[in-house]
Amino acid sequence: MSGDRASARTFVVTGAASGIGLATARRPLADGGTVVGADLTAPDEELGARFDFVAADVTDESAVMSAFAAVPGRLDGSCTPLVSQAAGRSICSTAPSGSE
Repeated sequence: MSGDRASARTFVVTGAASGIGLATARRPLADGGTVVGADLTAPDEELGARFDFVAADVTDESAVMSAFAAVPGRLDGSCTPLVSQAAGRSICSTAPSGSE
């Protein structure tokens, strides 16, 4: 993704604390984007001011709802783009109304 497109977006990445999820979160950050990373634990490394971590078990719908509510101002009513790298399911179906 080009830096121009990434810088205008907020990405939601589940599983952002390690592995593929962490690598996925790093990419839009490197291109100037903002990332909301959800996982059971925070990443071991500092990812910068454009990264917001929310603790969430994406297999628990109420935890997902709380995660979305925890980042007002970062999510502009859109769940795009969403990268789900945790628990083998998308969280978009449980996102607040207007976020799908």
